[in-house]
Amino acid sequence: MNNFQCPRCKAAVVAGSRFCPSCGLAFSSPPPPPPPPQLQNKNKFPGWGIAGIALAAVVGSCTICGLIGAFTDKMKNSNSAQIENPRPGPTTAANVNATPTPPPTLADLKAQSEDLLKMEREEYSDEDIKRFDAVMQPLRAIPKDSKDYKEAQALNKKLIDKSSKIVAERLVLGPKPENSAYDGSVQPAENYLKQTLNDYSSSEYLGWTVVKKVYIGKEPYWGTSVKIRAKNGFGAYVINQIVFLIRNNQVVKASRV
Repeated sequence: MNNFQCPRCKAAVVAGSRFCPSCGLAFSSPPPPPPPPQLQNKNKFPGWGIAGIALAAVVGSCTICGLIGAFTDKMKNSNSAQIENPRPGPTTAANVNATPTPPPTLADLKAQSEDLLKMEREEYSDEDIKRFDAVMQPLRAIPKDSKDYKEAQALNKKLIDKSSKIVAERLVLGPKPENSAYDGSVQPAENYLKQTLNDYSSSEYLGWTVVKKVYIGKEPYWGTSVKIRAKNGFGAYVINQIVFLIRNNQVVKASRV
């Protein structure tokens, strides 16, 4: 049986009583029994109403949004700081200690020029031309107001003349023909003999000289000679020494000696 409290003394009174057993207060009519306790919904949080849950959700969402916003701002500030103050990349001791190479002095260029002006080779190469350029470029870079300007220009002119002759010679001569490792023959000269001898197939090489650069006057040639046994116009065998002057792998002059 359910009890209820006396309105006067707050004593517990059995439901259905007409008088309070403690203070004797008479009840005009028995008070209504207290409402039955409400069943809790298992799908809802105990003690939380819909409004409370909604409010909590709103507050939680705002809190999360605030945290996300703060984190985003922090990341933006961090990225901005990195962009404004980029970290230096890795450096090596060579980069830190590297110093620009000073330009060569006129004395250095004169010493190099002397070697170039004395240069004489059997066959010049591209590297030889590059050596001339390496000296002429800094000579040309000397300004007009420098005390070394006139001397540098005079030296540069000598280098230009020398290098021009080398370039022209390379164009005129072409590559140096090589003696065969088999019999010492030289291909351009052998081609010439095949075209000019009466009976090349019956000829016999008796010896070739090594190809070398020769000058006729001031004109350069690749020169070689061969001692050959071959038939003459009458069909008799004769021995001749023939000299060949060659340019660009072609015989330009041939003569018996």
